[in-house]
Amino acid sequence: MKKIFAIIALLGLIALPSNALTKKATLIKGEDKKVVEVGSQLSKYFFSVGYALFNGNIVGSNPGSIRNIIGTRVGTSTTGVNFYAADTINTYTTFVGDSVDSAIYTIKTTDASSTANVKFQLFASNDDQCDTASTSSNTVATVSQINWYDAAPFIVNLTASTTLIGIQSATTTIDWSPTAANQGKNLILNNINTRCLSLRVIASSTSLFAQLKTKTTR
Repeated sequence: MKKIFAIIALLGLIALPSNALTKKATLIKGEDKKVVEVGSQLSKYFFSVGYALFNGNIVGSNPGSIRNIIGTRVGTSTTGVNFYAADTINTYTTFVGDSVDSAIYTIKTTDASSTANVKFQLFASNDDQCDTASTSSNTVATVSQINWYDAAPFIVNLTASTTLIGIQSATTTIDWSPTAANQGKNLILNNINTRCLSLRVIASSTSLFAQLKTKTTR
């Protein structure tokens, strides 16, 4: 008898109109809320990609933030920084914040001879004042007081590396040998877990321009 009642109940549920079974779920992230119909394509999408992404912070749709790191670009005019002397060393530190997940250094030659040589080293730090440290002693931290570590584990396209002795905290060096103007190289970093990125450039017989583009998924 119980089986008969169970079958009848099941048939009754099947016979009910679809809107009678419609239920809605509220997905919550902090103060944000999203109401979706259970079983709908929208709910399946949110559950598949993760609710944290519902507000549009999907990496592919996030335009990111771009800043000039080496040289300047105004409109269509690009001005590079000269690295003509042998092994000219410059370091460019950028505060990226706590929420950046990926970054791309886009580097371009504005001039280069056939003997040009460029080496890159990337550092990261979570210290306060990592972007404002000074080379002289004053009210802010000095460069030597900041804890920097090799950022190579974040680099996606790291294909070759060597050790450059004598450079503070350096363990990984990326070599590049451009031969003319308008040649480019990208340094792509993913799964970043740092507040500051610092790009050290050791170069000769060339002039460089570079931008840093960062994205966040959080």
